[in-house]
Amino acid sequence: MCIKHVCQVISNALCHTDIYTLDGYDPEGLFPVVLGHEATAVVESVGEGVTSVKLGDVVVPCYTPECKKQDCIFCQSPKTNLCPAIRSTQGQGLMPDGTSRLSKDGKQIFHFMGCSTFAEYAVIAEISAAKIHPGADLDKMCLLGCGVSTGWGAVFNNTKVEPGTTVAVFGLGALGLSVIQAAKVSGARRIIGVDINDAKFEKALEMGATECVNSMTCEGGDVKAVQMGKEKWGYDYTYDCTGNVNVMRTALEVAHRGWGESCVIGVAAAGKEISTRPFQLVTGRNWKGTAFGGWKSRTEVPRLVQTVMRGEMPVDAYITHKLQGLEKVNEAIEALHGGTCLRAVIHIGDTGLPMAKLPKLKSNVRVENGYMKQLSHWSETCQAEMTFSVFLPDLPSRNAPPPPVLYFLSGLTCSDENARTKAHFAQEAGRVGLAVVFPDTSPRGLGIPGEDDSWDFGSAAGFYVDATTEPWSKHYKMYSYVTKELPELISVSNYKQNREE
Repeated sequence: MCIKHVCQVISNALCHTDIYTLDGYDPEGLFPVVLGHEATAVVESVGEGVTSVKLGDVVVPCYTPECKKQDCIFCQSPKTNLCPAIRSTQGQGLMPDGTSRLSKDGKQIFHFMGCSTFAEYAVIAEISAAKIHPGADLDKMCLLGCGVSTGWGAVFNNTKVEPGTTVAVFGLGALGLSVIQAAKVSGARRIIGVDINDAKFEKALEMGATECVNSMTCEGGDVKAVQMGKEKWGYDYTYDCTGNVNVMRTALEVAHRGWGESCVIGVAAAGKEISTRPFQLVTGRNWKGTAFGGWKSRTEVPRLVQTVMRGEMPVDAYITHKLQGLEKVNEAIEALHGGTCLRAVIHIGDTGLPMAKLPKLKSNVRVENGYMKQLSHWSETCQAEMTFSVFLPDLPSRNAPPPPVLYFLSGLTCSDENARTKAHFAQEAGRVGLAVVFPDTSPRGLGIPGEDDSWDFGSAAGFYVDATTEPWSKHYKMYSYVTKELPELISVSNYKQNREE
């Protein structure tokens, strides 16, 4: 039985992998085929046995599935995201039951990467659908189906870049830029971008690169020598985002002697092989690769979506071309071939759902045993912009359940900053795995006459009750805010402790 569902495609981003296959370089490329794998969609119908999604759910189709079965050693292992449940049929361009749901004039058409989203409707396996927040901007979230999330994951999951380290990124397309963005968030002190096109350097510097090098025009024409001259023993972390096997070798050989890690992200053409002198590995360099950035798709893509919604990892800079309608696919392909396009997003359909307004991150500070975050959001209850803080403890693993939550209500004249800066609770809360939320004590800056006249009435004195008298009753609804709106908001937003989330 093929456990699958049909999705209406909303938005689709054109990835270089699509072009790679179209141009005949994909070792698994099959034709005729419907391309597309960076998309957002709405579930239109479900097959027999589907339980994890229902009609109307918003999803990101994922080429790396996650079956989540207890007997799947891959899904149960924190070391990999490579669930093999449908790998054999997916590589053959077929659904899990060995058939195709695509045809034209009676002739079979192959599926692409288990997605085939250059279409108004796509048929995907249940275990390939990551259910996301229904209020997300789907023209942006389609980027998380492949390239951008892969670059982030290479940094956060596969190499785990630490603050103060050095990074070299080869290839400054969307994939390379996402590596740079994540490396900056991770606190790398030096991030070198390498490409053959000087026009890409401005964007790389905007995303966080500290400098850029043209490998074709660099001094002496030897990018390896130039790079090693910049860092005597090499870089702590290097990444190939080109798919060129010669570049992969260079990336490895400029990794730091003794401990450097080089991560292969770009996909090589059919028949290509990598090589290096064994001495490079004997002297402590580590060569690794990543698929989809190590993310467990159905578990972690929803969290990545929320990260973007909160403004912690913006993706707007990757979208250089916006197109309307499926018939614009060829125009998007031309744009990507032109060399100035990072991602062309094609808007295909509409959900009719309003976009959500999740909190925006104001600060994120590493403290003992966890992270202290301060956030702001528009409160429908208080009809005002509200601020709150939350301490999130370190969790034992990426897949650990959310921690229990304690709400700390400060007294008069206080704000959300009171207890979080004075209580020195983090060590104990982190030790027991307890999250702590610090609401503000009232709305602020509303312009209500008399709101700032007294220390015990008005601003900073909401008393955590719902006011019943005008003009206070419109805004001063702190009981409803603290007991209903804020817990719901935090639950939906799924605030995790990791810096990338």
